[in-house]
Amino acid sequence: MNDLKETITLIVACKNADKVLPKLINSYKNQTYSKKELIIIDGKSTDNTKNILLRNKKFITKWISETDKGICDAWNKGIKLSRGEWILFFGADDKFYEKNTLEKVALELIKLDKKQYVAYAKILTVTSDDKILAEYGEPWYKNKEKFRSIMSIPHQGVFHRKITFKKFGFFDSNFKYAGDYDLLVKVFKENEPFFLKNSIISKMAIGGQSSLPSESWQVLIDFFVVRK
Repeated sequence: MNDLKETITLIVACKNADKVLPKLINSYKNQTYSKKELIIIDGKSTDNTKNILLRNKKFITKWISETDKGICDAWNKGIKLSRGEWILFFGADDKFYEKNTLEKVALELIKLDKKQYVAYAKILTVTSDDKILAEYGEPWYKNKEKFRSIMSIPHQGVFHRKITFKKFGFFDSNFKYAGDYDLLVKVFKENEPFFLKNSIISKMAIGGQSSLPSESWQVLIDFFVVRK
């Protein structure tokens, strides 16, 4: 795919992720698409994460390990280090759907108008042993009303053109769980997203921080503030 001009940046924010990070790195490493880069922002882990990063440094374009203010702060650091035309965000326990995922989606992204800031596709939720639970992602005309209330487009399937962050700003680190929703609300007021109907981007492991019962109240507060 060397004729394609698009470079896709995968940014991963993690902390104490030594149990899952190797699978993510392998998933990225095995992607057949060559115009890619991987940026990992580690929140100064105390487990074996840093050693994993050192062992895999030839596959990682850039990585840093330092304290941060949360996932939005980490993502913002990654954006500033990125060189890609398009940026995708994963958690440490996410991985690509198949080996040619980026190759297939690049063929669609390159056709989009330069003023198209965001494109998204489907994702799968899976168990820890990779059993598929559900598929998420539908055309914008079906998703639009849902999005008025909550982040109905999982970030593991959302591609942001890098210029988006220059025009609309970075993620607001005051939000613990709704930083991505806050940004996309601003973007979609001006430019609705494009649905990549032929692609499944990732497998998302269930049980993320925002899904914990103890965090549900903060999740609701964050989304309420954004809507307001």
